Amino acid sequence: MEEQKKLSLINLGGGAAVELFDIELRRVILNVLDPNTQLKMTREINLKIQLKPDDDRESVDILVTCSAKNAPPKTFPTKAYIGKDNSGPIAVEVKRPRQTSIFDKGDNDKIIDLKERG
Repeated sequence: MEEQKKLSLINLGGGAAVELFDIELRRVILNVLDPNTQLKMTREINLKIQLKPDDDRESVDILVTCSAKNAPPKTFPTKAYIGKDNSGPIAVEVKRPRQTSIFDKGDNDKIIDLKERG
């Protein structure tokens, strides 16, 4: 007969609790390393273990969940000029100082057509 191990975090769910934690830890580390996230925000990992005893108090149902709260992406400020042309309202994004003109060839991908679509 197989020897029963005392329940611990390490063997809970056949190691599932530790595995879930490791998955969330990896996600948090990736979030910290991502230069597009807010640097100074605190990240957190929550490992939740719920135990619900049965009526005779001889066993418990266990639910294990793990979640992380990561830093959201940084906001990216930009500015656009708005106006109208022959086809209706338009918006054109302002170029960065190292760029030459807001009306260079190939800038059509930055012009947003604000006409209603039907």
